[in-house]
Amino acid sequence: MITVPVDQYLKDLASFTWTFLHRRFATADLNPTLIKADPALLYSISITPISGMAGELFVKFHNTSVAPVGGSTPVVKTVKIITNANPVPVIQEFSSPILFDRGLAYTVTKGILDDNTTVCVANDAIIEIGYR
Repeated sequence: MITVPVDQYLKDLASFTWTFLHRRFATADLNPTLIKADPALLYSISITPISGMAGELFVKFHNTSVAPVGGSTPVVKTVKIITNANPVPVIQEFSSPILFDRGLAYTVTKGILDDNTTVCVANDAIIEIGYR
């Protein structure tokens, strides 16, 4: 097996000109999702509320190589989404991508605090992540 030093891997990773797209409908749980179990670069986030229910959702990104545990895996970034009868998508694109050196994962909760474990409703939102 050939091993590549992490700094070379990240340099190679940043030199690619394409991105992968992850897409998922929120489910009625904390949505513990591991997108990539290796170093990753986060390029874009698009979250579209679809349920029409009043309230807020919080997508919390984690730097981990295993599936995150909602409420206990450290949070790197939080994105707030307002859900109501007139949903507005949240779109963030990063000209300088965010590095997740362990892996890229997220959870979805109804509360803003990092340790919140309030589950969302099934189909509250569509989550799309651009990464490499």
